[in-house]
Amino acid sequence: MCIVNPDYTYDSADQIDMTGFYKIVEFTPNEKMVLVRNEDYYGQKPKIKNVIHEAISDQETRTLSILNKQADMVLHIPNESIEQLKNKEGITLYSIPASNTQTIYLNQKKPCLADKKVRQALAWGLDREELILIGTEGKSVLTTNWLSSNPQYKDIRTAVYDKYDYDKASNLLDEAGWKLNNEDRREKDGQILKIKLMTWGQDKALGEAIQSQWLRLGIDAEVQYGDYSLIEAARESGDWDASIEAWTTFGDEYGLLSAQYLPDGSGNYGGYNSDEMNKKLEELHKVSDKEEKVKLSKEISILACEDVAAIYVCPRVETVAMNSKLKGFIETFRTAENALNPNMEFED
Repeated sequence: MCIVNPDYTYDSADQIDMTGFYKIVEFTPNEKMVLVRNEDYYGQKPKIKNVIHEAISDQETRTLSILNKQADMVLHIPNESIEQLKNKEGITLYSIPASNTQTIYLNQKKPCLADKKVRQALAWGLDREELILIGTEGKSVLTTNWLSSNPQYKDIRTAVYDKYDYDKASNLLDEAGWKLNNEDRREKDGQILKIKLMTWGQDKALGEAIQSQWLRLGIDAEVQYGDYSLIEAARESGDWDASIEAWTTFGDEYGLLSAQYLPDGSGNYGGYNSDEMNKKLEELHKVSDKEEKVKLSKEISILACEDVAAIYVCPRVETVAMNSKLKGFIETFRTAENALNPNMEFED
């Protein structure tokens, strides 16, 4: 929609250099944008002349806005609301696995999570099919590594953690010294293995399902659900064990993978650091041949699985609720970026 100008603060509409088929005429950060058709757009001009885009963080309020006909399109419908909206007259639902991966980041500065065997046990101890059923209403697909929610890398979706293996997970915890005590809890040197998993947004049900599966292993798992700012504050203080996020996996492979796996990567929340990984990423940075880039990107993704840089579950499902009279929406794995298109129009 716009050219990014680093000299602008983007706190008002007149500071945005528009190039897309809409232009902004009113902008209140984190609240509202008012868009009008860009008559100078070089391509096909949109059929709908005006768009009001409101930011609503509360999930229940977003759901009510489509039910009460206050909105014509609502993005990020929570999974818990799908049943409420399904088959509702005048509302059409689209549920699409996006090019992002539900990721459990693990704080590897915590002694128990610094042990790769413990992290591997946590990964083998997840029944992803059950998590998809509970956490996404069965609408997502199994993904065991970060990059494979990108359609180009779907052939490695089941690499490494191709099945739920309770016995393997249990044996790994035993090998790491975390034995079951008389209360069926994992204990080592008088300490109970405890993990607090922080979730937010659409991930409440998913977090609770993960908690249940880790409890089966004897891990004292707890879920904290709340605003994303709680996760950010916990990371800043270092007082966290695990958290769920889903970032896009579509784009330049080196930029995406280095952010996840380099020691100073912006998405490397858990502090993962591997000499082998750093070398492979350096190779990827130098590669220009497309086939070699894809091959190396797959190797990096599989290595991250084996090391358990983080744990990967499935693509986050993006559910869009729409006024049934609004036609022309295109289902795509990049829903957030492509919610509007020039052909959209209201049916008479």
